[in-house]
Amino acid sequence: MTTITICGNTTSPAELRFTPSGKAVTSFNVAVNDRRFDKAKNEWVDGDTTFYPCSAWGAMAENVAESLADKGVRVVVTGRIKSRTYQNKDGQDVTRF
Repeated sequence: MTTITICGNTTSPAELRFTPSGKAVTSFNVAVNDRRFDKAKNEWVDGDTTFYPCSAWGAMAENVAESLADKGVRVVVTGRIKSRTYQNKDGQDVTRF
């Protein structure tokens, strides 16, 4: 698996839940903006936004849930990126990371 680091803002408060065995898991989404300096315009220009679904497990999950209780929190996330492919309700293949 590939390890990445992203910097962005949460899109909603983190959601803490527990597995049937009692292990904590927190889910949250991070929006990352592609920002670059346009020399021709002499200004910063915002590009596309990429959304990353994230999760944390165990004791880290509980800490993350408390820390990311609000929308728009600036975060730095380091972790492993995994992809999965599934068919949506229209029968089209969708890949998520």
